Amino acid sequence: MIELHIYVEPKVGREADLERAYKEHYVPAIRVQKGFVSTALLKRMTALGEYEIDISFETEEQRVAWVASKEHVAAWPRIQETLARCSWVGYEVIA
Repeated sequence: MIELHIYVEPKVGREADLERAYKEHYVPAIRVQKGFVSTALLKRMTALGEYEIDISFETEEQRVAWVASKEHVAAWPRIQETLARCSWVGYEVIA
């Protein structure tokens, strides 16, 4: 299994927009992808404005296909427009 942890910081005052875009656009788009396992939007308790989007796919090939999908192309810009900063780290789940 593959996990991607996307670290995002919304623009000032855009926190609710990020949360809404994730729930209304990103989740429905990713749920229909082959190999999709899970996704979560986390809000850091110890730092204001820091969020994390975690996604899991069965394989790296399926995760890459998600990025190239028409659903991702439509949903990700709705997230991205709310962000001041974004970075990510990918993991292969071992155990």
